[in-house]
Amino acid sequence: MKRFLLVMVLFCGFFSFGSSAEAYSFPHKLNLTFTGTHVEDIPYSDSNVSHWHIGYKFTIFNAENCKTTIKIQMMHLSGRFMSLSIKDFEGNWPDRTAQDVITLMPRTYRLYFENTEGECKDIRIKGTYGAIPQTYDNFSVFSQR
Repeated sequence: MKRFLLVMVLFCGFFSFGSSAEAYSFPHKLNLTFTGTHVEDIPYSDSNVSHWHIGYKFTIFNAENCKTTIKIQMMHLSGRFMSLSIKDFEGNWPDRTAQDVITLMPRTYRLYFENTEGECKDIRIKGTYGAIPQTYDNFSVFSQR
């Protein structure tokens, strides 16, 4: 009986984690090499969708002994940018993926890449980024009748 319960818990846990984790497919590809800082605007298509998932999924190369900071920033009405998400990545990330996703309303956003530690040159970042509309699946609390 204990084995049956253990198997059921593992089985249910496997499927609950698989269904709750969304796989984001961002629309814009990026392949850049930078030293110091780099700014990349995040375009979105203007539609009737009120909320968006904004994020990135990158692999970082040539960053031995370096700390790379990637920020998702939003423009204020004054024209200045405020950081909404700040993630630090140390060294190369070829096996693990540097990623972040936040949910926001349609505004002007950008990615800000910065070499914050070490004397790093020609850090290469390759991956996808962008804004995708937020959708609710059939199992969502909001879609229940």
